[in-house]
Amino acid sequence: DIVNFVKENSNTGDLIYGSFELTPLVSILSGREIANNYIDTNEKTFLTGMYNLKNRTKELNGKVKFIILKVTINSMGQIVNMEKIIDPNFIKNNCALVKEYPIPKDYSSNAVLVFDCKKKS
Repeated sequence: DIVNFVKENSNTGDLIYGSFELTPLVSILSGREIANNYIDTNEKTFLTGMYNLKNRTKELNGKVKFIILKVTINSMGQIVNMEKIIDPNFIKNNCALVKEYPIPKDYSSNAVLVFDCKKKS
């Protein structure tokens, strides 16, 4: 479903970014490239200082069409945990939530969210 959504709602040259668990597969199957080839977006690479979150966000600003993130949503529909692979303020100020996919069985996340960062609503 995510692959079809990305293909139907973007152009061939549009870039995606997101969870290392999903985005590489979505990229291959949809024919959309990953922004700056950032395939390893494991949070630990940011927590250990291997990559800088603010610098990464700055590099993606204006380039990425879709951001695909695993999140935890509470019973009131609020995001209570989001992968720390991009500055959440960037998403809040520059992106629109366009698709939500529930994850029925996962150790920590219960949804995948797709944000469109070229169409702020």
